[in-house]
This record gives sequence, C-alpha cells and structure tokens, in this order.
Amino acid sequence: ISFTITMDAVAKGGGGWQKVEELLKEMTQRGLQPDLATYNTLMDAYGRADKVDEMYEAFEALERRGILPNKSTFAILVDAFVKYSVKKTQEDQSDQILDTDLAVQFVKDLTKGEGGKHLPFAYNRLLQALARSGQWEHAEKLLARMVAAGVRPTAVSFNTLLGLYGKAGQWERAAEGLEYMTELDLLPDEVTFNCVIDAMAKGGQWERAEGYLRQMIEADLQPTVVTLTSLIDAFSKGGQWKRAEETLNKMGEFGVIPNAISFTITMDAMAKGLQWEKAELLLEEMLQRGLQPNAITYNTLMNAYGRCGKVDKARGVLARMRDSGVKPNSVTYTSLIDACVKDGQIQLAGSTLREMVSAGFKPDPSWYTLLFDAGIRARQGKNTTIGNKNGDRM
Repeated sequence: ISFTITMDAVAKGGGGWQKVEELLKEMTQRGLQPDLATYNTLMDAYGRADKVDEMYEAFEALERRGILPNKSTFAILVDAFVKYSVKKTQEDQSDQILDTDLAVQFVKDLTKGEGGKHLPFAYNRLLQALARSGQWEHAEKLLARMVAAGVRPTAVSFNTLLGLYGKAGQWERAAEGLEYMTELDLLPDEVTFNCVIDAMAKGGQWERAEGYLRQMIEADLQPTVVTLTSLIDAFSKGGQWKRAEETLNKMGEFGVIPNAISFTITMDAMAKGLQWEKAELLLEEMLQRGLQPNAITYNTLMNAYGRCGKVDKARGVLARMRDSGVKPNSVTYTSLIDACVKDGQIQLAGSTLREMVSAGFKPDPSWYTLLFDAGIRARQGKNTTIGNKNGDRM
C-alpha cells in the first residue's frame, strides 16, 4: 500500500511517469504484487504525460493478471484519451476536436468482456470530458451513437449534454433534449431542470424558463439557488425587472438563500429597467446579509447609474470599490466612460480614459475616435451615446 500511495503522490505531484515506473519496478523486486490501485496510479501517470500507448499497455497487463477494472480505471483512461485527442487536433490545426468514431471504438475496446458492465459509465465519462472542451456538437453525436449501440443513456448523460447546450446558448436543442429524455422514460432531476432553465436564460426565453420551473415543481423537485438565479437571469435578459425582483424576494418560500450572484443578476435586471434606486438598495441588502460584492457587482451598479445619467453616483462607485479593497477592471472604466459620454461630460470621459490607461488597462483604440467624435458633437449641441462595448457577462 505504501508503494501505491507514494506512486500516486508522485503522479499527481508532477514527478513524472518514469519515477512511477521505477517505484513499480522496486515494488515487484521486493516480491510485492501490484493491485488495481497500483495499475490505476500507473495509468494515471501515463495519461498525465500523454503516454497513451503505455497507458493502454498497462490496462492490458491489468486484464492479463485477471484484475477487474473499476469506474476509476475507465475515468482515467477516457479522460486521458480525450485530453490527448484534443491536444493532437490542436497541434494538427484540425477543426475536428475529436473523432467520434474513434472515441466510440476506444470505449468499446476498453469495456469488452468483464468491463462491459461499465460501458454506460465510460460513455458518460466521455461525454463529460467533451463537456470540459465545450464541444456540444460532438457530445450530441456521441449520445446518438450511444443509443444506436443499444446502451441506455442515464440522467447524467442528458444532464451533461443539456449543460453544454446551455453554455452554447442552444435553448431550442435543450428543450428538445429534455423532450427526448422523457421519451426514453428517463426522469429529469434537479440538475436537468437547472440546465434547461439556464439554457432558456441564455437564449432570452424568460417565459419558457418560467414554464420549466413550474414543471420542476409539479415533478416534486426542489428548486435550488442555481435554479432561481438562472430564472432571474432569464428575466433580466428579457427586460422583466419586476419578475426578477419578485423571484429574489420569494426565494425564501422555497427554502433557498440567495447568494451574491443572485443579487448581482437582479441588480443587472434593475439596471436594464432603469431602476437605479432599487439596484442601490440591493447592494445594501447584500452587505447586510454578509455577502461580499465583487467587481461585477459594482460594475453592474455603475451601469445602473450610467443608464440613468447619474454620473456622480457612478464615479462614487469607483471610489467605493477602492475603499472596499475591490480592484476596478477594464469594464469598470469603460462603464464609467460610457456614463460620462451619455451625460455629455466629454472632458470627464477623457480624464477617465487617461486614468484607465494609468491603471494599466488598454482601451480599445476605437474609444479615442469615439470620444473625439463625441466632443465635436457636444460642441455642436448634439447628444451622443456610446454603447458599453465590454458589458459584464452574467
């Protein structure tokens, strides 16, 4: 056991596969036989070094010894395979991040014989590995191949794909995915609905997001802070500030405590609804609850002030950030510049731009041209608006 623990520490600590091999050799010289944990550690070391052939040879050696692999074995093998494949395609400058046929064959080869019972897990692990690469198209193809091979997907399979759809803003596919899931008589869980509601939010489909929350409750599933915050995000993107506010206030009815993200996204809804006073109150409530605002929170409040022509208050946010130990970022300065220009305070916008440069941030070159044009238009008595080009991502 001590040898295996040392090998694991070396593998995870970046000590190199050669050192792990040396420890294995010393282990066998002392008459100690490697077990499953030993082989898993060896394969992990090979996988971390992109030694795919050596990793597979270790797996075959495990099988020859009659040692049955477990889920950890397949997790190590699949993760290393995807990592290596992604790296290889990047080196080859290929548009195809992963050969689905090759991936399926790899999984089949691994799970032949006694390993067949782990086939659904291996497919799910492959889906999850693809998810880390953000490749929803490949994950979609893989799920289809999984079904075609007679392997029944699980809720984990669909949740992984639905989560990818959400991140990619593919809300229609997320809706279809949930429908397909129910056709296969798979029961959606809390994670399923969270993924679908998030997809609706990113697609600006607040009414659909609201409908999925009702479905979730009807299925006796408990909404979480993730669920309700995603719903608030949907309302924010749909210009529904009253619904966003109502959802935040009703979180307690579900036994859910809002977090800093919940408040920040609700503030964003207030900013878009020109409700700067409400955004201001939300920040105070955050602080009263002991929640720590970050740069995104303060930038959101600044945006709320800027949209309503409250330049002095917007500048006050910058000072408040510094007093609170929160570092302003490039979005902070561009939001403030935007507020100044919208209010016709071109000189103040220029000085803020210089301050931004002094702080080590590089503004988009177009800002200089836009400020110059704004100055000319201001002198001509015209109102100019510069859109916030670097709005915070929620």
